[in-house]
Amino acid sequence: MRWLRKTDWVETEGRVWSTVAFQTKGLQGHTVTFSYEVDGHYCSGTFTTFTPYREGDTIKVKYDPANPDRNNLTDREHKLNWFYAVFFIAMGILAVYLFLQPKAN
Repeated sequence: MRWLRKTDWVETEGRVWSTVAFQTKGLQGHTVTFSYEVDGHYCSGTFTTFTPYREGDTIKVKYDPANPDRNNLTDREHKLNWFYAVFFIAMGILAVYLFLQPKAN
């Protein structure tokens, strides 16, 4: 299977189906559900953003032509989740390390 760089992905127009607002640390975020069509096949995804969208808005979506269900908006969400997981694990390890250090007199 040939892997394509995201710059080789195809851009299409998607449509916002729903958006749900939420509050986090005093900021209003939005969970956006969207879909797009590729050769008669409908693909969908969800992502979070601080940009407000409304139902029916159009958005630009880039998708992998070898796997049209894979898109840049949902991929962004997965990378962000990995970043948070690695960050919090690293912070946990640092906290344990600092806790186990000998106390200065």
